[in-house]
Amino acid sequence: MKDKRKSLARLPFVVALSTLLAAALATTPLPEPIDHADKLYHWFGFTVLTLCAQVAFPRAALMTVLALVLGIGASIELTQALLPTRIGSWKDMLANLAGAASGALLIGGYRWLKVRAPAASPNASAR
Repeated sequence: MKDKRKSLARLPFVVALSTLLAAALATTPLPEPIDHADKLYHWFGFTVLTLCAQVAFPRAALMTVLALVLGIGASIELTQALLPTRIGSWKDMLANLAGAASGALLIGGYRWLKVRAPAASPNASAR
């Protein structure tokens, strides 16, 4: 039963990673309805990937999760540089970094709130 829960916890990470890889390695980039929309795609994708990675690997330190996600981002950009129809970009890598940092801040904020929130107690409502 424990293995099934671990597998389910990792499913969002696998889906997010698969989606990012499909978009990043497609022969044509995603359409850009506004200027620099691709940077928003990178930021959002890596924010989500960081959150999903932390859920998938809950015992991993946040810095380990960040290293994993940024390694994935760098690998994608290097791979794109080798593809004839795509271009690897340091600006895209910066957007990946910003997304991973946003995800880490959300994780840190959640942990901080979880620790700081007073535990629900029967006496708390009587005050």
